[in-house]
Amino acid sequence: MTIMGLNGIYHWFFVPMDVNDRLNDVVAGGVLAAKLNFAFQVYDIVVSSAVKELRKIEMLIHHLLAIFLAYFILQLQYSHYYSVFFLGLTEFSSIPLCFVSLFKYFRKTGNKYHRFNSFCRILFAVLFLLIRCVYWPFMSISYFIDAYNTIKDGTFHKMGITLFFSFSNVFLTLLQLYWATFILKQLKKLLSPEQNSGKRKAKLK
Repeated sequence: MTIMGLNGIYHWFFVPMDVNDRLNDVVAGGVLAAKLNFAFQVYDIVVSSAVKELRKIEMLIHHLLAIFLAYFILQLQYSHYYSVFFLGLTEFSSIPLCFVSLFKYFRKTGNKYHRFNSFCRILFAVLFLLIRCVYWPFMSISYFIDAYNTIKDGTFHKMGITLFFSFSNVFLTLLQLYWATFILKQLKKLLSPEQNSGKRKAKLK
C-alpha cells in the first residue's frame, strides 16, 4: 500500500503527464500503478478468502474488480492516466491504516503507543474522506465525461471495456461512500469527550 500510494502521489503531483487523450495515451506512472495494484489485489483476495474475519462480500467484489481493471489497463493500454489516481494515489490514504491494523492485532503495542495509534486513526479518516470521498467523485466525473465523448464520437476503445470501467467506477464510488459512513462513526467516537475521558481514567488506574 505504501509503495502504491507513494507512486501515485509522485506521478500525479510531481511528474508531468503530457497527455492529449486521457483514455488512450500511454502513461508510465499508470502502467506501474496497475502492475503494483494487480499484484497486491491478487495477494489480498487470497488472504481475504482464507481469513474468515476478512471474508466480506463487498471486499471480495472490490478485489476482483480491481484485479480485472488493472489487467485490462495493462493489456489494452486503456485509462493509464486515471490508473495513476484510482490505483495509485488513492492508496496513499491507506498508509496510516497499516499501523491501525497492526495495533488492532497487537493490542499491547497499541496500548503502549496509544497516542500514535489515535493519530493514525484520525489521519486515516481525514485522508480517506479527502481523497476517496471528495477528490474521487471529481475524477469519476472526469472519466465519465471522457468516456461519453469517445462513445459520442465513435472513438471508444471497446464498448464492452468502456461500460465495464464505467459500471465498476459507479460501484467502487458507492463503496467508498459506504465505508465513509463507518469511518465517520469511528472518528466521532474517537473525538468524543466521553472517549477521551475514559482513556484518562484508564491511565490513572
